[in-house]
Amino acid sequence: MASTIASFVTVVAMGTLHALSQSASRIQAHCDTVSELRYAASVMSRDLSCLYTDQDQNSRKLLYTDSGDSMGVSMLTFYTIGHNQVRTGRPESDLYEVEYYLSQTEERSVLMRRIWPHPDKEAEPGGMLSVLADGMGLFQVRFYDGSEWFSEWTEEQRQLPKVIEVALATLPEAGKQPFSTSFIVKPVVADQSQNMDMDQMEGAGNTEGFNPDTMSGDR
Repeated sequence: MASTIASFVTVVAMGTLHALSQSASRIQAHCDTVSELRYAASVMSRDLSCLYTDQDQNSRKLLYTDSGDSMGVSMLTFYTIGHNQVRTGRPESDLYEVEYYLSQTEERSVLMRRIWPHPDKEAEPGGMLSVLADGMGLFQVRFYDGSEWFSEWTEEQRQLPKVIEVALATLPEAGKQPFSTSFIVKPVVADQSQNMDMDQMEGAGNTEGFNPDTMSGDR
């Protein structure tokens, strides 16, 4: 009887430890995803804050295409000013091309970052590609030109936007809301007659921010 009781206690204890281990693994995975999301937002905010704003329109670059569905790729490409070398021991200027996009497969959905020293508009895009954050479900950018918001920014829009808004979110889990974050960058320093506040932006039309409730898991 003592042996039977001991075996029963051992089985219960092992089941409890296994459940605790699985719970700890899920919590750690969630914490890692949230940490990567915050890191991605920090890196992207820093890059956009140093957006190259030369007066010559042909010398700067800012492009964003919104896929609009899970079949395409939303991609943000721009020139930024940086002071940290990408390739140690090799000469580099302060001007870099940076590109962000969401890469999705059946196994993973990751936010990618490409940084290219010495960018050349006449050459094929190059540089160093890295995974910025794993488990991402949404990468969305909007642009405010001083009067209205745009979901894309093309070469035809010659002027730089007054405000850039970026929204990021993790993949949703069963029965749980995705973790999301957003930030706003003002790449152009306007003079006093052009300064804007949030009331002006709200008066421009649709200023509703990103709503994670509307996100599907395959976006």
